[in-house]
Amino acid sequence: MKKVVVFGSGMVSRPAIRTLLDTGHRVIVATDNPDHAERLVDGHPAGEVRAVDASVTSEVRETVRAGDLAISLLPVSFHVRVAEACVAERKHFVTTSYVSEEMRWLHGEAKRAKVLLLNEIGADPGIDHMQAMRLIHRVRRRGGRVTGFRSLCGGVPAPESNNNPWGYKLSWSPRGVLLASKRPARYLQNGEVVHLEPYELYAEPRPISIEGVGELEAYPNGDSLRFGEEYGLSELDFLVRGTLRWPGWCETLIALSDLDWIEESPSAALPGSTHAEVMRRAAGARDGEPLRDAVARVLEIPATHAVLERLEWLGLFDDAPVPAKARSRADVLVARMQETMQYQPGERDLLVLHHEVEWKDTSGSPHRIIAQMTEAGVPDGDSAMSRTVGIPAAFAARRILDGTIRETGVRIPTRATIYGPVLSDLKSVGIEETVREE
Repeated sequence: MKKVVVFGSGMVSRPAIRTLLDTGHRVIVATDNPDHAERLVDGHPAGEVRAVDASVTSEVRETVRAGDLAISLLPVSFHVRVAEACVAERKHFVTTSYVSEEMRWLHGEAKRAKVLLLNEIGADPGIDHMQAMRLIHRVRRRGGRVTGFRSLCGGVPAPESNNNPWGYKLSWSPRGVLLASKRPARYLQNGEVVHLEPYELYAEPRPISIEGVGELEAYPNGDSLRFGEEYGLSELDFLVRGTLRWPGWCETLIALSDLDWIEESPSAALPGSTHAEVMRRAAGARDGEPLRDAVARVLEIPATHAVLERLEWLGLFDDAPVPAKARSRADVLVARMQETMQYQPGERDLLVLHHEVEWKDTSGSPHRIIAQMTEAGVPDGDSAMSRTVGIPAAFAARRILDGTIRETGVRIPTRATIYGPVLSDLKSVGIEETVREE
């Protein structure tokens, strides 16, 4: 019975741990929170919990040595430490995070050690890579040439749980959500590279119809062009990688940006202030001017606009004091999101993936493939986000250990030898896309 070390006991760990246990593996959960990890293992005879400080290299290496493969579900800063220990101990490594430059430097060492360091094997990145490459390879097997590619992903409340004005609830860190909004974007449109500064990317969201869900809005996310290189795509009309949200998200983020509510710089005016006082300063409210009117004036929208309803619902017009520990407006915003945007008992989140591949056949005739996947969370159980991140990592570990996946070096799951068996395993638990061709 092969033994897998799972570093981390956070939100996505349980589906990974339970999948490994259910497929006949022994699992060591290495964590700084053993009590919580014991609940994840839930008394399974093949499960074990070890208290490990991931910042101590000797502890990490000793723990890696105890298993046949290690999965790192720790914060990003710890992945390379675990990967280095795996190379030194000649053990394979899996993580769901993007490949860092430090990780890339381990490629040669990993190949010499005949070790696979598999990254980006979660949902986004992960399932998106695998489904995208399967579609692209389908076109190439037909002798076709891909001319356009769009990949969109988002975690949102399921329709029946979409019951707040924002159309959003927390399935990962609210600070991470806000920081993502401060990144520039780059993509390809009509064969030309388009650069967008932070917040410009929200200006013209694209409506996307998702079967069985409804209409969402999509906006570019980060640098789409590098995925063209990773997927082997060139001479494209368009190449866009983006995020999906329920409608209204983009216009609200623009408003928060215009009001400097995503500002992380410390503010000496925050201590002792109420949320309404902070908002009055943000809007430059005039003496005697109603706060809602002042915000509407600055944003150049009617006082009845849905954006103002969202800001008010979040509590940014309230007379309640801001948190004592808040040092910036972003701190206040994160605190309000954490207070108001949690999933309630019985509610479900939804992971949505949408791919579009435009291509031409050998005669030059155009075609299009649309693939969509929706995965809903389990009420009062695992979230869709945790399932679609944790389960692919577990299945990849399984296929590496049984010899199905035989790659070495630093990899992401864009090769058929990797994505083929993992997608097959995901299908066996109901995680798969629907595809239609036009």
